[in-house]
Amino acid sequence: MNLETAENIQCEFEYLALDGYFPMHFASHGQGNKDWQFAVEFIYRLLICQLATLEPINFETKNDILDFCHNLAKQSPFNNDNEVWYQGEIVLTKKGIDLIKEYIPEAFEEWNGKKFELNIPFIKTLKNIFVNYEVAWDENNPLFPIISFKY
Repeated sequence: MNLETAENIQCEFEYLALDGYFPMHFASHGQGNKDWQFAVEFIYRLLICQLATLEPINFETKNDILDFCHNLAKQSPFNNDNEVWYQGEIVLTKKGIDLIKEYIPEAFEEWNGKKFELNIPFIKTLKNIFVNYEVAWDENNPLFPIISFKY
């Protein structure tokens, strides 16, 4: 996992500490296909590692999560036919909340203007979780390659 990905992941966890978000949120930071790829990979790992759920959807099997993420990879969040990106809200589970409480407790506080700093122990722990679930992050080999979209 490169530095940019680690920073994006930590930022998204800090957002999720305060509220749930449509999957679209993770793809809408102004970097087009790069955001789209990040969003699919991030959402998959959140769900498969049981760090978050997609409420009110109940995935009964890992294949249900795989199918959902394959749909995210095939349906551009940037065109008019993007309803899969608005299905439910990503919400942290107790496991995800506990991870933030342990490593980034300030994420639950109101923003005080403090400069962002990458929390290395948090990222190392998250990397280990991904490895333990056999979904290590590799930007060069995404688990769900997106279907490229022209603007």
